[in-house]
Amino acid sequence: VVTKAKAAGFLFMAGTLNVSVLAAVAKYNDLSGIDSTTRDRLETAIEAAIVAGKDPGAAAAAVLDDATRAETIGYQAATAAFHEGIVEGGKSAPGAMKRWMTDSDPCQICEDNAANGWIDMDQDFQSGDDGPEAHPNCKCWLDMKGE
Repeated sequence: VVTKAKAAGFLFMAGTLNVSVLAAVAKYNDLSGIDSTTRDRLETAIEAAIVAGKDPGAAAAAVLDDATRAETIGYQAATAAFHEGIVEGGKSAPGAMKRWMTDSDPCQICEDNAANGWIDMDQDFQSGDDGPEAHPNCKCWLDMKGE
């Protein structure tokens, strides 16, 4: 609701309140769950469409219906759940330890987590995560060992 009101207010102030934007945004009953990245992308897309004289409703719909972004979020959720299961299962194994493994081109967050080396299953890595994913498109994984 807040996002819908903000979008309408933005368009009103720009003098371009457009029914197609309201329709695109209204298609989603509750946008309160979208993250700040999506909100920023939505605002940027609407503003760019207005400046370019294009349909801001189509721009809003493109952001909200972005299949690539949906795939990224789905991959992240599935990977996080997989690693959460590993951690939970490992906690019941005597002496189980874990370490953060990176791909060939890790980001700084993942490099820092990997630098922790072997840690107890109950510990979090430097980022505060108990396992991958630390961010969208993270390609890291957990390595485990026991007694």
